[in-house]
Amino acid sequence: LIVAGDVGDTANAVKICMRKLSPKFRRVFYCAGNHDLWIRPDTSDEYPDSICKLFSLENLCETTGQERGSVTMRPMEVARGVFVVPLNSWYHYTFDTYHPKPGGLLYDKFCKWPVNVDDVAEYMLALNGWRLNAVEKRIEEVRKEGLEPVVISCSHFLPRVELPYPHGCDTTEMAKAVGCLELEDQVARLGSQVHVYGHTHINGDGPCGVNSERRYVQYALEGGGSKLYCIYDNGILHGKEVWE
Repeated sequence: LIVAGDVGDTANAVKICMRKLSPKFRRVFYCAGNHDLWIRPDTSDEYPDSICKLFSLENLCETTGQERGSVTMRPMEVARGVFVVPLNSWYHYTFDTYHPKPGGLLYDKFCKWPVNVDDVAEYMLALNGWRLNAVEKRIEEVRKEGLEPVVISCSHFLPRVELPYPHGCDTTEMAKAVGCLELEDQVARLGSQVHVYGHTHINGDGPCGVNSERRYVQYALEGGGSKLYCIYDNGILHGKEVWE
C-alpha cells in the first residue's frame, strides 16, 4: 500500500493510522505531507522544527513496522526487480511558471523550519540523494541479470506543472504551494514507470506532458476514491479499483 501523505497533523494520528494499516498489508509505504509536518501548539507534538518531526515520523514508521508488519518511508525492492521509492518533497514558488516569484500568502503556518522557507524544497530533495543512489545501484545489478526493472515512485507534492490542481479566484497563488519542478528530475532519474502523488485531491491516472510514457496517479479519498486503487498486480502494471 502506498500512502502519499496528509494522514494527520499530529504524530499520534500518524501512529494510529499506521498501526491500523500495517496488519492489513504486506508493506505500507508512506510519504509525509504538509499536514503531517505541522507542529500545532495545542497538541502533544513537541518538536523543535518540522525536519525533526519528519525524522521522528520515519522512526515511528520503522518501529511500527517491526511491531506489526513492514511500514516504511524508505525505498524497497518488494520483489525481484520491482522497486517502490518514496521521495521526500516540498513545494516551491517556481512551480508557478507564469509568475515564479514568492507570493503574498503564507501556507502551512504551523510548520517550523531550521532553514529559510524558500530553501525547504531543496533540502527535501537533498534528503533523497541516498535513496536515488541505492536504487540506481540495484537497478544496474538487475539489468545485468537480464531483467527490466519496474519502478514505482511516490511523493506528496506534484512533480509536473501539467498535473491538475485547484484554480480560480480564491486560489490564485495555489501553484506556488503544490509542487516542485526539480522533483520530476529525480523521478526521471529513477526511470519510474508510475509516479504516485497526493496533496491536491484531484484523482487521475495517465501520462503527462509531451511524449511521456510515465503514468502519474492520484487516488485520494477526498478526491472521490472509495476503494483501493491497484497499480501493480501479479507482475503487470495496472490501473483498476479493487475492494481488497
